[in-house]
Amino acid sequence: MTRRTAISLVESVVALTVVSVILVVALQTVAASRETAVSTRQRAIDTLLAQDLLEEILSLPYEDPNAPGGPIGPEVGESAASRAEFDDVDDYNGWSAKPPQRKDGSKLNQFADSRRDVRVVWITTTPPVTEVTYDTGVKLIEVTVTHVPTGVQTRLRGVRSRGSSVMLEN
Repeated sequence: MTRRTAISLVESVVALTVVSVILVVALQTVAASRETAVSTRQRAIDTLLAQDLLEEILSLPYEDPNAPGGPIGPEVGESAASRAEFDDVDDYNGWSAKPPQRKDGSKLNQFADSRRDVRVVWITTTPPVTEVTYDTGVKLIEVTVTHVPTGVQTRLRGVRSRGSSVMLEN
């Protein structure tokens, strides 16, 4: 009696099932890896957008050189359409732009999915640090970049006093 060495139909189906499962798992892994890479790239872009604006703000004086002691916010003649006239850190309070803009108001259309928002508040100088409604000589500047399609936010903070400024670690 001679023995046949061919594979049976059952063996073929089992092998095909195993290969199919392995292929599905591999494709899911590739898709997850791609999604992670895209998310990481977007987080890096949003962090750079936040750093750029926070550095711009922290480079300015604590208060308006022409009207010291005023409230937080832009003074008369400083338009929210362009940051070109902003001359102190609190002028940025409430400023927002989508897409992000340069200081002269020109749009950064390559980042059209991102929005930058700024908040400036007075804070206490002793622990626990809290927001207050009066001038303590220290302002907290918070820049938030939101990737609008996903809602993911990147937030950077800095502190400006009359004498110095510092970007805080997140």
